[in-house]
Amino acid sequence: MGRQNSTDDHTKKDNILILSHGTSVILLILYGLYLFFQLKTHANLFDEESEPESGENGDEEGEEHGEEHILSPWAAGIALVIVTVLVALCAEYLVDSIDSIVEKAHISRTFIGLILLPIVGNAAEHVTAVVVASKNKMDLAIGVAIGSSMQIALLVTPFLVILGWIMGQPMSLQFEIFETVVFFLAVLVTNYLISDGKSNYLEGAMLIGMYLIIAIPSIIAQTERFYDLSGSVTYISCAALSLYLPTIRARAAAAAAGAIKPAWPSLIAALAGNGGALNWRQVALSAAVSVWATRLGTYLFSRITSDNGTDSRFDDIRISPPKFLAAFFAQATWVTLCLMPVLALSSLPASVFASLPAAVTLTDLFGALLYIGGLSFEVTADRQKDKWVHEKKTKKHSEDFLTRGLWSKSRHPNYFGEVTLWTGVATLAGGVMVSNAGQVGMGLAAYGLAGKAAAMAMAGVSPAFVALLLFKVSGIPLSEGKYDKRYGDRKDYQEWKKNTPMFFPKF
Repeated sequence: MGRQNSTDDHTKKDNILILSHGTSVILLILYGLYLFFQLKTHANLFDEESEPESGENGDEEGEEHGEEHILSPWAAGIALVIVTVLVALCAEYLVDSIDSIVEKAHISRTFIGLILLPIVGNAAEHVTAVVVASKNKMDLAIGVAIGSSMQIALLVTPFLVILGWIMGQPMSLQFEIFETVVFFLAVLVTNYLISDGKSNYLEGAMLIGMYLIIAIPSIIAQTERFYDLSGSVTYISCAALSLYLPTIRARAAAAAAGAIKPAWPSLIAALAGNGGALNWRQVALSAAVSVWATRLGTYLFSRITSDNGTDSRFDDIRISPPKFLAAFFAQATWVTLCLMPVLALSSLPASVFASLPAAVTLTDLFGALLYIGGLSFEVTADRQKDKWVHEKKTKKHSEDFLTRGLWSKSRHPNYFGEVTLWTGVATLAGGVMVSNAGQVGMGLAAYGLAGKAAAMAMAGVSPAFVALLLFKVSGIPLSEGKYDKRYGDRKDYQEWKKNTPMFFPKF
């Protein structure tokens, strides 16, 4: 019986390899046809995407189309070959250096493989997308992202399977069914959401449902490895989409009416003060949230991977599916309420910002200083704690709790920094929302003081909810309780707690 099962497994693997090889050949042929379609037979369809959609920039676009090619086809081909060889050499050195980086920088291989290498590997696409987006060519920028994904799906992956076939290495296209279905549903739901430029409660429910489906594997596997990272990705996605959703809706409405579609807003132009549909405050706040989310998400993911994929906050949660599900619901609520001032600011029409002073206002300056100060405080506190933990692991000290640096000024300086930076976000957004122009844009001008109070509450809910979480739910209570239980009877710990404020630093 055992020999029969082994034979069946071997036959199954052979069949999967045969199916993978045939599928890979077909995918490579389709990718070649796609290139022939795009570059030769139907190039006019793709040329139309780069033409101006309104007459405002017609002259500039015409000048760009009239520019001469810098390199001839032969020169471009030779340059491509040389660059490819250099990139291959750099990639070889990069991969060989992973072990030393893991040892010296104390970064896990998982973090390097899932975060750092994709960022470095796609740097060219990132730069190209930013450059063309700054030139108000969002269709081309989106095309760069889609083209990169198509290259991986239709060229790189099947090519590696065929290469493994040639080299005698059993590489296949077999993926987990659940991951494949989730990926397909995510693409389908997102495409449905943005296709018509409108949204309603059903589409919101679909997104939440998709979010919960993705959460199920973590619940079943009882792992919180990707919990904080998924929250950061959600922050960045929502902040970015909030900038372009009004334009997506306007373009959909124009297409339905047969009118000229408005151009995509330029982020660079908005920061320079002449962004048209976008204001620099909208771009600055979305960028600020993205910077914070990227930093915190990668930091927490790196920390949890170095701790064998566990987080002490989830010791009692991961073993209970209802509690784990509630944690993901709490994360969705966290993102929604914290982003409230950013989303509200991004939803305001351009006429609101046209009525505001062009110069930086007092609330703009105060909000920016709070954000920068809070982020700096949080980053510094996290780095000091990481250094202390590393020194403890390498036996450079025998301290049981951190009392140096910012941790000698506050027992939770990282939490103080987080509340402060969200207060800065709320201050900058609130300054616009409570202004007369902001009240008109939000439809609250008729309510007088009540309208201004509503706008302040909408902005203030962000730092208020962060403070609520940290003071009453997952932050300070868990940390204080854990350390009180371990060291509560020690005089040095009692002295540190007595002389060090819990939250606000004492300088």
